[in-house]
Amino acid sequence: MPQPRVGVARLVRSLGRWAKANRTVLVLVAAYTVALGTVSTYRYFTGQTYAWDMGIMQQSLYSTAFHGRFFYYTPELFNKNPSGSFFGVHFSLLMFALAAFYRVFPSAPALLYLQAFVVSLAAVPLVSVCRTLNCPHPDLFAVLYLLSPLTILSTLFDFHLEAFVPLGVFLLLLALLKGNRAWTIVGAVYLLSVYEYGALFVIACLGIYTLLRYRELLALVRHPHSATAAQLRTLTLGLALAIGSVVFYLLAFSAIYAVNPTLRSLNGGFSPSQLSVSLANVGATGPWALLLYFGLPFVILAFLPARDPRPLLLVALFAIPALFSYTSYYHYGVQYGFLIVPGYILAAALGYRRQEQAPGARGPRRFLRPTMVASSAASVVVIVVLSSWAGYSGWFGTGATITGETPWNAATYQLVGTIPAGASVLVDDNAFPWVANNLNAYVIPLNISPSPVSFFDTMNSTLHVDPEYILLDTVEFGLFPYFQNLSAFVASNYGPVAEDYGVVLLQWHYTGPMTFYHGYGATFAASNFAAKSVGSGSSYYWAGPFTTTIVGNYSATVDYAANSSASVNVEITAFDGTVVLGSSAVAVHATPPGSSSSFTVDFRSQNLYDGVEVLALATPGLALSATGATISQLGP
Repeated sequence: MPQPRVGVARLVRSLGRWAKANRTVLVLVAAYTVALGTVSTYRYFTGQTYAWDMGIMQQSLYSTAFHGRFFYYTPELFNKNPSGSFFGVHFSLLMFALAAFYRVFPSAPALLYLQAFVVSLAAVPLVSVCRTLNCPHPDLFAVLYLLSPLTILSTLFDFHLEAFVPLGVFLLLLALLKGNRAWTIVGAVYLLSVYEYGALFVIACLGIYTLLRYRELLALVRHPHSATAAQLRTLTLGLALAIGSVVFYLLAFSAIYAVNPTLRSLNGGFSPSQLSVSLANVGATGPWALLLYFGLPFVILAFLPARDPRPLLLVALFAIPALFSYTSYYHYGVQYGFLIVPGYILAAALGYRRQEQAPGARGPRRFLRPTMVASSAASVVVIVVLSSWAGYSGWFGTGATITGETPWNAATYQLVGTIPAGASVLVDDNAFPWVANNLNAYVIPLNISPSPVSFFDTMNSTLHVDPEYILLDTVEFGLFPYFQNLSAFVASNYGPVAEDYGVVLLQWHYTGPMTFYHGYGATFAASNFAAKSVGSGSSYYWAGPFTTTIVGNYSATVDYAANSSASVNVEITAFDGTVVLGSSAVAVHATPPGSSSSFTVDFRSQNLYDGVEVLALATPGLALSATGATISQLGP
């Protein structure tokens, strides 16, 4: 009876010694999990996570964990994946484990904290890999991995399977370097379970191991009779894993195509049949964007990866598709940073080892470590500032943009809470994660093809129902796609239940009173107005500003410049002038050069309208131009 206690005590002592030896990296794991998990959760509650891919992952896991559906999700039902199964896009055995996790913790914040933990946990085997390769200061490279913009900004973009790749890469490389066949199999199976491209990372890890141990392997090839039984078993295992990974890759895609036959023919679906080289795609991606994406890690790591580039095989694996017909998302703040950061960090560790072994003055070298740490942290801050506030968001991905909560995002979150559980609802992209724990939740597709009306017809014929609720953020997204050829349908079948800061909740055949929380305002510059030449047959001075209105009372204030004083008839119209929302005669006064004046017209919007314009009718002898405008919702 006492033997089990002795075994447990020995295990506890071993874990204590291990934790003491790795206390630095464990503190880093805890700090990263808390910090990045908290920021990611803040982004979730402030409307900075999206259907692609936070909502997709939530709904896929929810449908399996609570309803027994095979990873069913809805956002791509009508344009990419009619099967509705996540396995129609990715073959991921890891999803079964995640579904079990989601059964216990069915919330987006739980997934986001889990992602931050798994990403940071990869630093533990990374430190062991550095120690095994005799790289000086192994904890330094754990810090550089966790501070890399490739790591942090990818972590901040929703929840993705790619986040599990670095842990598998470091585990497999560690097992290979240690010669531990059992853990080699565990690491390979783990990577294969992440998704179909895990096979490529198994092969890449085998390739890196071959490059790191090429002298030993060449000796075995030249003198096979001198090989020990253990070496032969290792070689056999490596060959089996390489062949098995290729077979798994092909079988995984076969399974995906069996579940979702339409994927094979879609543009943007990366599969072996679509690898046609096209240098034009490099230009389409943007050579400067590619240079920033692949070059910045060299700069912040003091070009150390170039001193021993063998682990950059992992980077090449992802860089090569830039030449193919599928152009990946080469931006900081997109999940693919997880796929290349292990290669950069390992190459930097080996480059640092080589530099330390080289003769020469050590004075400048003592500044190298703090410089790399500071450069990594600074690069994250600069990218976030440029993307979030300096107008360069197009250069970076979603995870690089962090903003404060907007009134309309807060309003959307509030109105989501009023929708009955389980009701069918159609929402905008960034609202979908808030309703994803619902099999009847749908999202407005990012790209409607060939037209909005065909999308709605397809959705209707597929579901055989109309959404009971539609939630639209008219401030951020306008009324697209419903009021391009769908206004009559929506206006005659949906009624507004509630409005708040320009967000409107519509219900099928609702005719009751509307709850009004807050109005909203929109400001337009002169560029929002297209000037018209009244002398060439136009009856208006301009066209614009082409905005949207929901139900309520409004005022439109137009800033103008005029050459003389006159009375001008002003009309507020919608749908290319087919609906008049209001009209009034206003007094226009001459304005000195370089200055402007303004007039205000009140009107009422009885429904949801798109293409709303404030039009001034031409008056003989008057030159009039709009220099700006503000449209404000005053009340319900």
